[in-house]
Amino acid sequence: CNITRPAVFYLDYLTHDDLALDVFVHPDGAITLLDEDDFAAIDITEAERRAAWDAVAQLRAAVRDRSGPFAAISATV
Repeated sequence: CNITRPAVFYLDYLTHDDLALDVFVHPDGAITLLDEDDFAAIDITEAERRAAWDAVAQLRAAVRDRSGPFAAISATV
């Protein structure tokens, strides 16, 4: 899962700014954070940094709860 600024939708395309931080969800539901050093080096506001970490927390919760796109992860793992 890429952590990005909100997407901007145009008539025939969309764009987004990738903030480098990625959340990799393994098939068993384990989570690996990727590119934390790259994220730390990006020149963004503290509000944007907090929002990115909030997004990571929301993804972790969705994986933990097996909700949304993570519903197919086995609950027994």
